[in-house]
Amino acid sequence: MYEHEEKKLSEEKQKLEEQSMPHHRLDEAILSGIEKGKRASRKNQAARAWAASAAVVLILGVFAGSLRMSNDFARLVSGMPGMDKIVELVRMDKGLLSTIENDYLQKAGGSDEHRGITVTLDSFILDEEQLVLFYSFDSKGRTLEEVHSSKIDIQTKEGNSIPFTTLSYGGENLNDKEELFSSTIGLEKPLKERNYEFVLHLKDGTDEISGEWRIPFTIDPGRVGKTKTVHVDKTFIIEGQKIHVGQVRVAPTRTAVSFEFPSSNSMRIFNIEDLRLVDENGDTWSKIANGTVSTGDFDKITYYLQSNYFENPEQLYLAFNSIRALDKDRLEVVVDPVEEKIIEAPDERLASVKFQDDLLMFAWDKDYEQANHMNAFNSYVDANGTKHDLQRFVKTGEDEFGFPYSKNERLSPITLELQDYPSWIKGNVKIPLQ
Repeated sequence: MYEHEEKKLSEEKQKLEEQSMPHHRLDEAILSGIEKGKRASRKNQAARAWAASAAVVLILGVFAGSLRMSNDFARLVSGMPGMDKIVELVRMDKGLLSTIENDYLQKAGGSDEHRGITVTLDSFILDEEQLVLFYSFDSKGRTLEEVHSSKIDIQTKEGNSIPFTTLSYGGENLNDKEELFSSTIGLEKPLKERNYEFVLHLKDGTDEISGEWRIPFTIDPGRVGKTKTVHVDKTFIIEGQKIHVGQVRVAPTRTAVSFEFPSSNSMRIFNIEDLRLVDENGDTWSKIANGTVSTGDFDKITYYLQSNYFENPEQLYLAFNSIRALDKDRLEVVVDPVEEKIIEAPDERLASVKFQDDLLMFAWDKDYEQANHMNAFNSYVDANGTKHDLQRFVKTGEDEFGFPYSKNERLSPITLELQDYPSWIKGNVKIPLQ
């Protein structure tokens, strides 16, 4: 029944092996095949569907090292049975999509039930840098609208906890609890054993649910990505500020780039905004959109980018141009909350302060696109010299931000140290990585 299709696939494979295909044409070819399958008659639908699937598998096999995951291709993969919810969670991350495409997604399938709630560990992705878990909640006779994870642990079969460096969640703010959720765990060191347990604690709203959900899972060592390291060890000077790039670690789930900013710099560097990998065709892998984007402090920091692990570009560069920074002698902000007055600020960009519903709210002088990702303060010092760490940071509207504060309980003025600010220096750094 499928001899003709197999012959044509074999012929196409030979052609593909003899010539290269631009990434955009590859995507177009796949999507064109799928659209043709949709137009097929009901009589030939099964055969055409098989042929389309086989064509995708063939092309992926030939291009396993160089396929660029576009939004269109993500949409194609999400149509495959059992993959739609996982792809929906990771579709904003080209590296994770490529990891799934290259068969590094491992099935788990175990469940545990307590208090009328069943937790199922669907699958996971593991490399030497991270463990990405995909799981779901289910319940008979109990609403799950406010149920969410309160603590996640990974334990060996002896009950020893695996040390984390970072932990982030995806999807648990959704009201539809039939969806799949994800947790991404940054590993302090690679996992060496084959058998572990996923241990989960839950809350219903703010109330802890007693018990713990324990789900064993087994690792296939052949599907654990190994980290590739490129040692850069170069210092660049941008508007008088030294920026040292240490090393680039590339794993299937993310790329880690380490930086150092010498204390001799006259400016505090808050963020390298547009850090990215870029190949000879202009394809880019930027910062992770959902998850941990950096770890470290103002002296040493590691940024995390989407991974191009499975790509094979002829040329690859680490590039950046825009850096948020401010003179170190202008980091202090002094405010009189009672009078709703800014006494000292770096410049007019920090425009005003006011009370609003037990919140001390600040406003920028205009809407800065990057402001949605800024936390300007993390503490303040009152008039008695007592430091108060901020437990919440609130953003309302496009240019307002603040934190809980009662003017009846605090002494004025208060002093805050800027942790971020809409001020930039510009450069043009492009580092070859191969």
